[in-house]
This record gives sequence, C-alpha cells and structure tokens, in this order.
Amino acid sequence: MPRNPDLPKSDPQVLSKRTLLLELQAIDNCDEARARVLRLEVEFRRRITDHVTALPAKSACLRKFNTSPFVLMFYAKQKGYAHVSEIEKDILPAKLFSSLETSAGRMIQDVVLPVYGWQSVESTMHSARSAIDGRRCEPGVVKLATPLHKGCPSRVDVRGPGLCSPADRDRIAVPATGGVLPIPRH
Repeated sequence: MPRNPDLPKSDPQVLSKRTLLLELQAIDNCDEARARVLRLEVEFRRRITDHVTALPAKSACLRKFNTSPFVLMFYAKQKGYAHVSEIEKDILPAKLFSSLETSAGRMIQDVVLPVYGWQSVESTMHSARSAIDGRRCEPGVVKLATPLHKGCPSRVDVRGPGLCSPADRDRIAVPATGGVLPIPRH
C-alpha cells in the first residue's frame, strides 16, 4: 500500500548503538536521573493500565458511543451501509483508536511535564488554550510549552484565567513547530 502523502514525514534519524548505550549508562550512573525515569515508568504503567481496563469491550454496540447521528448517516451513505451492525463493526476500532490517542497525549502532558518542573495547562479541545500544553513560571518570565505538531496556531491568546498574569495580556506569537515560548513578566 502506498504511503498517504498527508502523513507527516520525519527527517532521517541515525542512532548509534554506542551513543545510545552511553546515554543510558549516564542515566544509570545518576541517582536523580534514574529516579526520574522510574517515576515516569511507574506513572505511565499505572495510567496505561487504568485506561486499557476502561476501554469498551469488543462486543460494544453503537448506543454506548456518543457519535453524531449526522456523522453516522454520512458514513453509512459513503460506505453504502444499510444496517446498524455494519457501522458498529467499523466504529469500535475508530473509537478505540481515538480514545487511545487522546489519552496518550494527555498522559504525556500530565506525567512528563511535572517531572521536569512544568505545570500541565488544562483546556477543552479546540480552544485557544489547547494550543498550550504546559507552563513554568521563572523569575521575570512565564514559559509556555506548545504542541510539537503542524497545525498549531501561529498565535495564542494568553488572556485566559490562570494562564499568565494580568501584565501578560498581549497576544503572543507561538513557534509554528512547537517548543518553549518565553513570555516576559512585567
């Protein structure tokens, strides 16, 4: 099957086994780094286990899902389906994948950021704040962590409650490729 041209394409990465082993050895030789990795591993394992046990069973039926009837109608028309059972066999894997994708992104945000001294920024999907994953207040600056994906808005409104101080109410530019954005504090 040919590759979908709309999928993101990463730059080639060359990993040397020697370099990788040296980096792992550096973590093993540092008590602080080893403890940090262990905290990440334990919390990821707990959250993954909790999420997987909460996923719907393979025998779940359509009425258990919150899917727009219009979307179902469009999909049935596109596929030429005439029976609910035909949609059910397609919708469960899609719902599972969507749930896993959402959970994984949230899990990374909630588990990794605090380990490195950042606060996770709560937001609803498709809101201005959903373009910001985390924040960290340092003397004289508020840093924002943005998603590392295409499609991130080039500007984010930081006037939301609790996101930054009233002195930081101007609109700010966010790197299109994601990263950390410092906001000067006044």
